[in-house]
Amino acid sequence: MSDLDAHFYTWAEVCLLTTLAESTIREMQPKGTFPWHEPLSDGRRVGFQKDEVDDWLKNPKAWKRRNRRRLKEAARRRNEGARRRDENVADDAPDTSIWQL
Repeated sequence: MSDLDAHFYTWAEVCLLTTLAESTIREMQPKGTFPWHEPLSDGRRVGFQKDEVDDWLKNPKAWKRRNRRRLKEAARRRNEGARRRDENVADDAPDTSIWQL
């Protein structure tokens, strides 16, 4: 068992534990009703923190209330990052318009 296995659940394990489909979990995550998965490597491997999923399993509604502030902060960081990426693309992109005279 690797160190990651001791702290993270895989998609298959989470689906089995919760009896939810992956698509359902993906719909729940942006709403803040299920813990987010995290990248575990440079590749496609992701995992769910075991303590977060276990807390969710004990009481899903209480989990959302406890994590509301953290979810808002994470959403704010994601929005700021997207805004910065958009600004960088707009500043660095050459004007390739066909209407350019």
